[in-house]
Amino acid sequence: MPLRLRYFTLTIIVILTISGCSTDKKRLEKLGLINSISYDINRPEPGAEKKLLVSISVPTSPAVGGNKREFLTTVSTSGKEARGNLSRQTSKILVNGQLRNILLGKEFAEQGIWPHLDTLVRDPSIGPRVRMTVVNGNASELLKMDFPSELETGQYIYKLLVTEERNKTIPEVSILHFIRDLFDDGIDPVAPILKLNKDHLVIDGIGLFDGDRYRTRISPKDALIFACLRGNFRQGEINIGFNHRNSTEAVTLSSIINHRKVKISQDQHEKIHVVFDLHIKGSIIEYTGKLKLGKKQDQKQLEKQVSEYLKEKAELLIHQMQKNKVDSVGLGQHVRNSMSYDEWKKLNWKKVYSSIPIQCKFKVEFINYGKFQ
Repeated sequence: MPLRLRYFTLTIIVILTISGCSTDKKRLEKLGLINSISYDINRPEPGAEKKLLVSISVPTSPAVGGNKREFLTTVSTSGKEARGNLSRQTSKILVNGQLRNILLGKEFAEQGIWPHLDTLVRDPSIGPRVRMTVVNGNASELLKMDFPSELETGQYIYKLLVTEERNKTIPEVSILHFIRDLFDDGIDPVAPILKLNKDHLVIDGIGLFDGDRYRTRISPKDALIFACLRGNFRQGEINIGFNHRNSTEAVTLSSIINHRKVKISQDQHEKIHVVFDLHIKGSIIEYTGKLKLGKKQDQKQLEKQVSEYLKEKAELLIHQMQKNKVDSVGLGQHVRNSMSYDEWKKLNWKKVYSSIPIQCKFKVEFINYGKFQ
């Protein structure tokens, strides 16, 4: 091929490539990539018909300038109607492919969320990384907030959730996890709770659902004990305080490894009994008290105290769940696996669950004492 022809061919290829990139860029600029969506109950005045308040956050391209996102909101009777209303408020084509957060106002979650989320869940473009979160307050107002220390509100929320998941202060709850547990008759869904605290967000516990309705919450200080009841994990930290008559004692455990076994049995009257057998290993990173942790005897004494503390707290959490008729740790799955399919179907698990005796046994082992060793 002559040299001039080669140069001509190369020039044509470069022009076509640049033209194609430019076309793709223009197509992307026409899309409104929804990052976060919130759902609330709208009450314009007492006694008025309850409607749905839906808001979305759509990040904008840095090249566009101005605000770093579009915030759109609408009042409607359904999620499908809301989507149409929101589409008419922007020149962009709204898509869910980059959705990362679904925020549920607490009052909305108490009413039952599935009828409004059904349309959203059926969208095949929604990926497995979308997080479900309850907001203690109005979810739309929280999503509307701009946080000066963060790039964009949706990114801030998502990063906060992922960080807390790694620390075991909240469970990882994607939309797939939530829907899976919603339609499993042996477990109820859970979701982390967010709350606005002045100019930043904080985790406000773990929301427990009865089916698709929010019922109660686990306090942030009990989150790791709740994680122990839900299953095995590595990583986590817990602060424990003991109040004695004349002194206060406190210990902080880190690098926690939890191993859980659930033992199901039935007595001669076919009454179900459950034992949670939990083995926890962890490193002491802080201790204040009278025990001398360089002594083996005092080490064993502290292990016993921590075991008793965790047992008491865990059984209180289980009592709370039974009282609210929420099986948030998946106990029903273990009971179901211990019997035949026909026996399980005959069992009214929701009714039985709230009255069965459940015992927790903790074995705590310190694997490192740090400076105290």
